[in-house]
Amino acid sequence: NDTTTKLILLDSLLQEKAMLEQNKDPIPEHRRSWESIDFTITKTVIEEGDIDSWNPRFGSTGTVSYTIENVSGITRDKLCSCPALSRYFANSPCEFSIGSAETELDRQFERCVQACFPQQYAQFTMRALLEPEYNGTAGLDVDGKEPVWIAVEFKLKLESVLNADPIYKWFNETKLNKAKEFHPVGVRLFKEKRILDAFHMFRHAYKLAVLARGI
Repeated sequence: NDTTTKLILLDSLLQEKAMLEQNKDPIPEHRRSWESIDFTITKTVIEEGDIDSWNPRFGSTGTVSYTIENVSGITRDKLCSCPALSRYFANSPCEFSIGSAETELDRQFERCVQACFPQQYAQFTMRALLEPEYNGTAGLDVDGKEPVWIAVEFKLKLESVLNADPIYKWFNETKLNKAKEFHPVGVRLFKEKRILDAFHMFRHAYKLAVLARGI
């Protein structure tokens, strides 16, 4: 009868789907899991991306989307609303520019982005050490100068990327112009008494200026 025919058809479709799932290329273990050398970032790939493309380099721009699953050390509301803590975690999707991060949380976020291939979807656990003694207490509910660990668990997808060339391929004029962009940001952060954040900006500016030979 019709019911039996439908059940047989449904069973064959389910079997075909199961076979297709089995024939999918599994993600190799060396790409499925990754941990940063300082053990502050762990990554587990959920869906593989374009492994024939390069990971985002310094100077790259693009768009990512993410879903925050857990935050410890501060409240989620504060993480998403305080620019002194993060600008990337304010909205999803968001645009990124590797090297432009002004806070430790955003520097760690950029490291997560750089660990992804285009269109890759992955689970991240990220930890960042915030040091009020060198960066002030903006966004932190602390009175003293003791360092505070912030941990964020989230799923991230690298939606698009306009990759930059390796720095050694940049024109000297490009290096110098980029250094001129970083330097005033470092000055502003220093005036805001965010010494450590300013240091990272000055380091970018100094490195690029030194490499801009002949100008």
